[in-house]
Amino acid sequence: MGYGLKLTDEQWSELDQVRFSTSSADVFRNCLIILMSHSRDPVASISQRLGCSQDTVLRVRRLYRRGGVAALTPVKPPGRPGRATPAFIQAMIQAVQSNPLTLGYGFSNWSAVRLAAHLAKTMGIRFSDDQLRRLLHQAGFSLQRPKHTMKGKRDEKAYRKARKQLQGLKKKALSKNAPEALIFQDEVEIHLHPVLARAWAKVGSQPQIPAPGKNEKRVAYGGVDYVTGKITHTIAATKSGVNFLEFLMILVKVYAGKNTTLAARPVLGEYYKILIHS
Repeated sequence: MGYGLKLTDEQWSELDQVRFSTSSADVFRNCLIILMSHSRDPVASISQRLGCSQDTVLRVRRLYRRGGVAALTPVKPPGRPGRATPAFIQAMIQAVQSNPLTLGYGFSNWSAVRLAAHLAKTMGIRFSDDQLRRLLHQAGFSLQRPKHTMKGKRDEKAYRKARKQLQGLKKKALSKNAPEALIFQDEVEIHLHPVLARAWAKVGSQPQIPAPGKNEKRVAYGGVDYVTGKITHTIAATKSGVNFLEFLMILVKVYAGKNTTLAARPVLGEYYKILIHS
């Protein structure tokens, strides 16, 4: 099969995006095999680095040559036909992307209850609210809060330059015996008490939610290795430069003897700002 595959920039970006948007370990590994093959990494080397057989590497390459990215997803045996036919899924997607007001309804946004009733009326198939939510998730939808946007806020020239630079760093990190490790970093606050949302209640009778003690929080600093998916993290009481520096010291210790490029999580689209290169 030779020493690898030659990918276009579009194919390389597609594989990279699928690898980090999938929840399947098999798909993650299969995409990584193809990306490593693009770096002209021999089959034996890829097999050793990923802990799989050489036959697996060759099989995944054959699948990709025949069917592209879609062929890298394991095929499950067929089960009982479901009621969510392709026609129903298409109707669901078209409905949730449309404005209910244009369809003659007296509301401007869809809820699972409203969408289920609409599809039962138009398609003759009734799903429960929970089932419909699962179908929406499977189709790539999630419940999100809209945000305001401002035109002209992003420097397009800098955006394209940073995106090209990031792709170069990704390819470099995937090469055999890569001199650098590429780490994506972020932090998150974890609160003991959850955020309370509004709820209907009688006037003068405010609902009460039992909660243990007083609200406390912890801050988790983490970095994900772009190639292996390995996570390095620290836990701190607050967000501060000192605590972030402690995380960086742990990261340097883990990747001792190897240059490390640390990148922030996406800020605008595919834009990543390079923070540290040591």
